[in-house]
Amino acid sequence: MSAFDTDSRGNEALRAVVRDADFTPSAYSGNKSATTTVTGQSEAIATGATRLRVRNLDATNYGKVAFGTSAANAESNAANGVAIEAGQVETLGIPAAATHYAWLGDTGTVPLNVTQGV
Repeated sequence: MSAFDTDSRGNEALRAVVRDADFTPSAYSGNKSATTTVTGQSEAIATGATRLRVRNLDATNYGKVAFGTSAANAESNAANGVAIEAGQVETLGIPAAATHYAWLGDTGTVPLNVTQGV
């Protein structure tokens, strides 16, 4: 997938996506319940982490992940974040200035497994 592929909803999405082949996971991993209300759905990025691997555990709905320079900034960016389609795994490059990431669900609660790594 190139940096500017169109996702299944027809939106042009900036995707800093690389595959799992070169991903080294850290101990910072966990399941997130991505609801349609992003407030409080953010986490600090671990020192040294350069990528996030996100697995969408839902069978139907997509989730989104976005980065920011604070928790509030990441949460405000979530509506325009990278969409992770149902059942898919994406590895996202973390922007250099980012200190937090946030998650958001499409419909209902979308379970996402997020692993920080390099």
